[in-house]
Order: sequence, then structure tokens, then C-alpha cells
Amino acid sequence: MQRWRFFLRFIVVLISLTLIAACAGKKPNISIPTVIATLEKSYAPLETSIHTPPAAGTEQTMLLETETGNLQPNEPANNALTPSRISRPNTSPFATPTRNLPGSGDAYPVGSVPTVSFGQPTESSNPYPVGTPTLPSANPNLPAGLQTGSAVFSLSSDSATRENQFIDATQTDQSAVWTYNAAQLTLLSPTINCSGNSSSLTNSLTSGLNACLLAFDGSTLNVGGGRAFTYGLGSAGLYALGNATKIVADQVTITTAGENSRAVSAENGGSLQLSSVSLSTLAPFSPGVFVNLGTSAANLTDVTVTTLESSSPCLYTNATLNATSTTCTAERSETAVVENNGALTLQDSKLTAVSPGRWGALLYQSVSRDPRTAEAKFNMVGGSFTVTDI
Repeated sequence: MQRWRFFLRFIVVLISLTLIAACAGKKPNISIPTVIATLEKSYAPLETSIHTPPAAGTEQTMLLETETGNLQPNEPANNALTPSRISRPNTSPFATPTRNLPGSGDAYPVGSVPTVSFGQPTESSNPYPVGTPTLPSANPNLPAGLQTGSAVFSLSSDSATRENQFIDATQTDQSAVWTYNAAQLTLLSPTINCSGNSSSLTNSLTSGLNACLLAFDGSTLNVGGGRAFTYGLGSAGLYALGNATKIVADQVTITTAGENSRAVSAENGGSLQLSSVSLSTLAPFSPGVFVNLGTSAANLTDVTVTTLESSSPCLYTNATLNATSTTCTAERSETAVVENNGALTLQDSKLTAVSPGRWGALLYQSVSRDPRTAEAKFNMVGGSFTVTDI
């Protein structure tokens, strides 16, 4: 009996060894899960990573305001615009400008020529303010319309060149830069931020009050590279006022975000010379390029103009405006408006209007600022003109 039990145990062991030998060297047919762990970097929220320049009014953020041309050093150029720190009002103190086109029966807003004149009379047939701005006695050395104004930096009867300047204008009626009294200023790669509102729409439109960069009284302002951004109401980007006043801009980006804020403007004999410049307006009643009255003139080469809101034509002239290799896109307005005896000449340029119920271009006669018989001129050679009514 014991031998039989031993024999059975021997058989069991032998079978076990045989099975083990048969399975030796074979991989189990079982899926082994693999886990890959990825460590993700935690990034700070966007608003905490934006560099905020020092507050306006410190020596690091601005040039010293002066009428003698004495300059103080500015902050280095590595500062960036910080739109998120500017608080823009939700409503505009300016009424909505409109005008009735003769025989149309429609109230049609004409770009940046509003009905509001801050106490001055207007003519119902044309909304452009009638008369001249009042002249307070606060500063008799300034032109009418600039009496309440100021500038972070002003240069008078001198010449200067500055590079990589950061200028932040935040007050009501405050410009970043004034040049006047035949001064000549060159800014290279500036970063300019203007957020104050205008106290007078009339003075902003006719005299450049609250313009971000303002040249007047026969001065010359040259801007090479850099950018300017305005948030305020009635705050133009560049403004040239008066005979012999000139602004030259090359490879500059200008954006305005407030209502009644032209990107660039020439008034009462001022002139503009723009090349490789990008202009954008984001609010209503804000033309991209505005040239008005008499000997005012603007010459554009390789310029891009974009307007996003109503009553904001890309190009508006009551004087002389020449554009070569220029691209204009108006989302809710005409691409071009020629008033009275204005003349617009386009060479190899591209115009695009996406304007429901609007014209691609408008030539018209007003009665309040120019009583002569109108002979508006629109001349386009080469390029393209596209109007989409959607």
C-alpha cells in the first residue's frame, strides 16, 4: 500500500515537472496595462503676468513737461501697453451724430462730424459744428480750443530726438506729446498710451484737444516705429493742426478705441505723411484718416486702414488725400468720403466695404464749413474696389 502511494506521488511530481518544462520560456498571453503620467506645468493667470508700467506722474514713466525743450530721461523701452489696467466708461457723454441727406428722408451719420458742439450753434442741414471754439483766459499763449489741454511732454522752438520712450497720458484733455512753435521732435520706437477723455468734442475735432500726439504752430513731429493706443472719448492718435505743421510717421501702429477718435487727422493746413503704417479704429464716428479744410493734405504709401464701426470711413477728406498701395477695410461704413471740394486720389490700392445699407464711397456737399460750389473728386487708378451688402 505504501509503495502504491509512493508511486502515485512520483507520477504527480513527474507530471508537474513535465508541465513546468513545457511552459518554460513562453510569455504569458496576458495584456499588461501601461500607465504614462504627464506632469503639466501650472501657469499663472494672464492678468498676473502682464507687466504694469509705473503710475503716471513718476519720473520713470514720462518726459518732463516743458516749454523750453529741456528733456528728462524716460523709462527703458521694454514696457508694454497694458489695456487691461485702463477702465473705460460704458457710456459716452457725446450725443449720437446724425445728418439728413437731402431728399433721402433718412438720418444718416457722417463720419466724425457730430451734431454736438458743446454750446455752439449747429445747422440742421449739416452736423459739423459752426463757429470757432471759445478762448478762455487761462493760457493766452495756446490756440483756441487747447486752453484746457496739457501734455505729458511738450517741446517748443527746439529740436530733439528720443528713442524707446514710454509715455502714459491719463488725465482729461491730456495729450502724451505736444510739439509747437516750430519745434522739431523725432520719436523712435515709442510706446504711447492715452486714456483720458475730452471735455469738449468740438475742440477735439477742430483743434486736437486730447489727441494722443499733437503737432501745431508750424512744428514737425517724426515718429519711426512704435505704437500708440488711445482709449478715451474724443482722442485722436496723430493730429496735425495749422499751416506749416507736419507729422511724418513710418512703420507705426495706431489704434483708437473711444468714440469720435480718428486714427490720424490733419486740420486747417496741417499735413500728414504716412508710410507702412497700420491704422485701426474700434468705435463709432472714428474715421481712419481725416483731412479737413484748405491746404491740409495727407500722403499715404503702403498704409493699412481698418474701421470696425458705423460712421467711420477709412478715408475722409475735405482737402487733399493721396494714397498709394493702400488697403482700406470698413466693416460698417463707407471706405471713402469726399466732402465739398475735397480730392481723393488712389493708386494701386484696395478698398473693401462691408456696409449694410451704406455706400462704398460717398461724395457730398455740406453748407456749414465751405459755402463754395462743391466739386468733390474721386480718382482711382489700378487696385480694386469691393462693396458687400450683408
